Amino acid sequence: MSSLEVVSAAFYKKTGRIRPFLASCEKHGIEPRLYGVGQKWESFCRNKVELLVPEIDACRSEYVMYSDSDDVLFQADAAAIMGAYASLVPGMDRVAMSGDVRCWPYRTMKQRLLGMSPAGDPFPFICVGLFMGPKALLLDTVTTLRDAWRKGAPDVPPKLRDDDQCWWMHELMHSHLSFVIDSGAKIVSSLHHVHASDVVRKEDGFHAFGRRPAIVHFNGDTSKHLRRGFGI
Repeated sequence: MSSLEVVSAAFYKKTGRIRPFLASCEKHGIEPRLYGVGQKWESFCRNKVELLVPEIDACRSEYVMYSDSDDVLFQADAAAIMGAYASLVPGMDRVAMSGDVRCWPYRTMKQRLLGMSPAGDPFPFICVGLFMGPKALLLDTVTTLRDAWRKGAPDVPPKLRDDDQCWWMHELMHSHLSFVIDSGAKIVSSLHHVHASDVVRKEDGFHAFGRRPAIVHFNGDTSKHLRRGFGI
């Protein structure tokens, strides 16, 4: 089985906030490469794009995954994650991006994104809280993203200038990036806009829309009720 290394942004004064994440990693034999602990949060693009480039470059595994930390739980080990990735990307040669139920911020991309996923899949849009792929390709992809952010673009709204998801979608829109969306939650379920009634906790972990992913991403303020309800 191909090797996998997990890189996670953790821009918090202490690691207490990411204790559930670390516990889930330990349970499944994953040792995340944390960066940003004790450092100042500057912006999404600075912290999760520009500073991510050297972290990916320093990895020694064949495959690299980026994952948020404080709102993520692993439910499977690296072998299972790689198996899910191979199912999503049979050639194991493309970047896989976690999906979402809402198209944001470029809603004009809705039909294009829907066309990238099988009809009926519950997560056909993108969520940049988790993505993975071959190290060299992922490094090239995030470097392209960094360079685009540094250069700027007139069609990026000023209020979204430092939003990493905006730039992922912008570069896809202009065909500067290519990736596969995990629309069927084979690897991860992003629960940012998912109603609590669609999430069930069972003995083997969290299920959303009847699917048990390898990773659950509670993703942001709108899912705090889910995290509180499940004691996380």
